[in-house]
Amino acid sequence: MYFYKEDLINVIVPDKPDPSAAKVLQETLGGRGQTPSRNGGTLEVTAPPEGFPLPFMPELPSEHSPGLHDLNN
Repeated sequence: MYFYKEDLINVIVPDKPDPSAAKVLQETLGGRGQTPSRNGGTLEVTAPPEGFPLPFMPELPSEHSPGLHDLNN
């Protein structure tokens, strides 16, 4: 039998919040800019970059269990 306790090597004592550090952390984690709910509700879709075409995907039939009527009609 053993006892396992996960601790940090260096204890970090929380102090007052740092807005500039929070902004840097958010941008580092991928939260660049504002969400659509905070910039007037706009959401834009951009075209893929040149040289990276999207594959053509034909319409696929809906898949369902055998024996059921066709769910597309």
